[in-house]
Amino acid sequence: MRNICLLLLILPSCTPSSIEAPRVLQHNLNGQWKATAFDGFLHETWRTLPNGQLEQEGFYIANGDTLYKAVTRLFTVNQELILLSVIKDSSPKVFKATSIAKDRIVFENTDYRNPSKVIYTIESPTNYQRSILGIEPNGDSAHYQFDFVKIK
Repeated sequence: MRNICLLLLILPSCTPSSIEAPRVLQHNLNGQWKATAFDGFLHETWRTLPNGQLEQEGFYIANGDTLYKAVTRLFTVNQELILLSVIKDSSPKVFKATSIAKDRIVFENTDYRNPSKVIYTIESPTNYQRSILGIEPNGDSAHYQFDFVKIK
């Protein structure tokens, strides 16, 4: 945990040339998105920061209550694409891209049980899918799929 917290403090101070989200993601994800999830909706806003990082702010609303808030950043460090997710009241999670294609990126960190894998699939300029995979505490496989539609 201490190493991850230090990571959060160090990364934003890196130079723009060492941290830059892939242009295909910037082009496709920038904007506001919405997906049906469980008993409510996920809302996300993606934007490119001045230092080249791609940032997502998201929240989940069910029955009029905001039940979840998160900030995610995509950036490169030493030629590797990294996903850093910070969910309110939870420990930060860091994933490394293990597969990068024109329309699909797979991030993994096998140190985590759930999630251990996050997949972004760009389906069109107005649709993308995020799949989250892992192992539930009872040992069952977990697979959550969210189909996002661009609203702005």
